[in-house]
Amino acid sequence: MIVVDPRTGAEREPVHTVFNGRFAIPGLEVGVPYTLRILKLDYYPLVVNNVTIPDTKVLRPDYTMFPNDVQKLERMTITAPKKGSVLAKKYIDSSEIAKAKVHSALDVIQRLRPIMLMPSHDICITNDSLSLYVDGVRRPVYNPTDDGTGPRRLITRQGTNRGQFYTTGRTNEEIVQDELSQIPAEDIGDITFVSCDDYDNKILKRNVIWLLTKRYKANAAKYGLDR
Repeated sequence: MIVVDPRTGAEREPVHTVFNGRFAIPGLEVGVPYTLRILKLDYYPLVVNNVTIPDTKVLRPDYTMFPNDVQKLERMTITAPKKGSVLAKKYIDSSEIAKAKVHSALDVIQRLRPIMLMPSHDICITNDSLSLYVDGVRRPVYNPTDDGTGPRRLITRQGTNRGQFYTTGRTNEEIVQDELSQIPAEDIGDITFVSCDDYDNKILKRNVIWLLTKRYKANAAKYGLDR
């Protein structure tokens, strides 16, 4: 369980548990609308906004988490994929998504094309690393930066520059994954990943996950719009 302060982005985790399985998190302020993130193995992450601490400083939340069959730990055999295999491709259409039977865009990518979340380079021709566009509009619309005000934490970066490093902010990769988790799988028309080394004359971006919804594609076909 993680509590996020919306004013600074600072994250707090329980210091210890007390009787009856309760968590103790010191330093929280009464009346502040915190964001609560609850994580449990084999379950979908749960994000609850505007959680406020009452004057009693005791909160008894009651939330339901749903099982995530996709991420259950099972015995598996890992083999090196052949060149051009499904996992190496950078496009997912709606028929594949329907067969996957998952809940969100993040689940779709993690199951079918995990390479989209592990770009070969952190930076291409712009100052951004991985970014997400939905129906041609960036999500989120602002460019997140590390302002140095939050607590230092150790994170792991994927791709060519993979490794661990300290940051006081949130990485683009983390923000992109949060955004993807909010997009229902049934709304997706297709997903394309354009890496630093790719060229797409319809998607003039690099290191980008380009997602089109079914509604957008239907309107594009109806009115003759481009991607």
